[in-house]
Amino acid sequence: MQTLGDLRTHFWKTVAMGKTCGVDLQAAIREGILTEADYADAITRCRGCPEPESCRKWLLEHDRADAPPEFCTNRALWTELMAG
Repeated sequence: MQTLGDLRTHFWKTVAMGKTCGVDLQAAIREGILTEADYADAITRCRGCPEPESCRKWLLEHDRADAPPEFCTNRALWTELMAG
């Protein structure tokens, strides 16, 4: 069984990745585009990321991005939300 990363750390990484990709997670929830369960699943996927250090570095190097990094476990979600 895979050990998950710290909940608080990955909550903030999820928020930061959304912001960097131009995704307002709270607005997406309010508008019904993203459910609270989807949001929780995104945090859990982040917690299971095999490259948390790469993510930390990527977030430090990017204020804004046109796409999430290839290694991101939530890449499909960010891509969908960025397009919508």
